[in-house]
Amino acid sequence: MGRKYIKIFEKPHVIFWGAIPLLLLISFIRKIEMESSALDINIHDTYFVIAHSHFTLLVSVLIAFLGFIYFLSNKLKIILNVWLNLIHTLITIFGTLFISYPFTIVLGEQGSRFTDRVAYENAAIVIVILILVGCQLLLLINLILGILKKRTK
Repeated sequence: MGRKYIKIFEKPHVIFWGAIPLLLLISFIRKIEMESSALDINIHDTYFVIAHSHFTLLVSVLIAFLGFIYFLSNKLKIILNVWLNLIHTLITIFGTLFISYPFTIVLGEQGSRFTDRVAYENAAIVIVILILVGCQLLLLINLILGILKKRTK
């Protein structure tokens, strides 16, 4: 990748804050298409059913918070590693898109909630959630390295 393509990852808060309207727009369009869409997560003997619009709002708030952390680090002149920003931003944005819209992105409309594929869909969602949680450690490591760099100067 050329330097000009990576330049945007020096200010990843712009990407995070730009993803929020995109997530909400896709959620609104999907809500019109499917009257009652929900995310079903089966954990042992309990089913958690989360309305799709509520889940999208929660993800939007979390992405806004991550954008705020990047914005704050930019204003405090903490120099972050661009490659860690790139990896963290891409995994977070695409991971949240996969969790929010696994049926339309990966499985198409044939993946119904009431078929035998539910166990595989739940396993894929849980794996992506674990990857996303692990990916947030990259942000923490990047912030710590940036603060240590700032102190040594």
